[in-house]
Amino acid sequence: MVRSASEEKDPEQRKAKLTFLMAGGGYTGVEGIAALNELVRDAIAQFPSLRDAPVQVILAEPMDRLMSEVTPDLAAYSQKQLEKAGVRVLLNVGIKGVENGVVELSNGEQIRASTFIWAAGVQPNPLISQLGAATGKSKGLKVNNCLAVGGNG
Repeated sequence: MVRSASEEKDPEQRKAKLTFLMAGGGYTGVEGIAALNELVRDAIAQFPSLRDAPVQVILAEPMDRLMSEVTPDLAAYSQKQLEKAGVRVLLNVGIKGVENGVVELSNGEQIRASTFIWAAGVQPNPLISQLGAATGKSKGLKVNNCLAVGGNG
């Protein structure tokens, strides 16, 4: 996307190509946005025409903090580090919809982004509950160290 942005003449299209939005502030979203942010900012340095271009790397989380799986102080530290690296963290903000390259947030804001990644709201297929197999706290299948269901393997 960065290479494409370096060749883009239309300022609005260029801005959209340099806008990266991730939905979901759990482990996957936080790790993903941190890696993407680093990758994008390193790539920008390779294109002199983009050195002053506005890059937006955004993480949207519908809860009031990141990574509900960890302690609040660790989540706050992670958020601070992301923001320090240039990531815009939006808390209490979900995704209302995405259409034609425009992401509509639950707070009414609309963001044109050529890259949108979904790392939120992951849940097992409802069919799992009909299998009669053991499930964990997140309702996913319990498996052994060979990833076999029911202790086999």
